[in-house]
Amino acid sequence: MTTYKKLPDSTIKHTDEAVRRLRILYSDPKRQIKEVEGLLNQATEFGISANGATSFLSKLCKHLDFLEEFSSYLLSENASVAYLAGISLRSWREIDHARFLEYGLRFANSKRMDMAHSCAIATCYGPSLNEPCSEDAEIVAQLAKRSEAEVLVRVFDGIARLGKVPEFQSAALQIALTVDLPDDAKVVDEYCEIFSARGMNPNTLGKDTTHKILKKIVPTEVPPFAVPMPM
Repeated sequence: MTTYKKLPDSTIKHTDEAVRRLRILYSDPKRQIKEVEGLLNQATEFGISANGATSFLSKLCKHLDFLEEFSSYLLSENASVAYLAGISLRSWREIDHARFLEYGLRFANSKRMDMAHSCAIATCYGPSLNEPCSEDAEIVAQLAKRSEAEVLVRVFDGIARLGKVPEFQSAALQIALTVDLPDDAKVVDEYCEIFSARGMNPNTLGKDTTHKILKKIVPTEVPPFAVPMPM
């Protein structure tokens, strides 16, 4: 099981204080969003990496009024921080699986690649998939319909992790079979990793399933007899 590092207590304390001050200074979530977005845009403009943005926004999203407003704003055409959509998504998963699914599907189906990419990272990485829920699988299935290589390679990690959980192995396999692989060797290699030690055991796949997978990997006619899968 993958472990994840905890932030230092001093960092957590400073972040909590920054959130507290922002919410005192601006009580309206819309104004809070405007201020945060403005700071992030300025940092980006000057080539500064806003490394603390994730933890800061995660703390803000602990407040339901901000989370609801921020999630709605992300779906607007004016949002310049769509690349942070995954932060709100993780927050919804903690408190409301129905809203998690609602926003997860909308982010996954977005016309904006950066939003879908953030959604893929939030859904497919982190501790959540150590104990997946049905909503995780639905969002991963929607993401698997994307065509961008940057998104798909993230999604393949999610499919692999779902496939390691017995209750979700069948769903993971069905999702994997729906993927439309682009003509990209790296993406194909990452797809093959779904059926490896980090994902589903290829030895448990039947001949028909193996044949379907091989036809995806090799865009030529594959004979319908057993062919060794990559280990």
